[in-house]
Amino acid sequence: YPPHRPYLAIDAMGKVYQYRAMPFGARHSPIFFAQTLAIVLSKIRRESDI
Repeated sequence: YPPHRPYLAIDAMGKVYQYRAMPFGARHSPIFFAQTLAIVLSKIRRESDI
């Protein structure tokens, strides 16, 4: 959904990446996306002071 793209963007090595479609194929996309996002967010939580 285009309006949500900025909220799911990834900043890596000075570049910003946004998904335009769910990766990994339609059937398994939600679970792979959720697992990947959980990994990314856990690293952010460990490194933040919040």
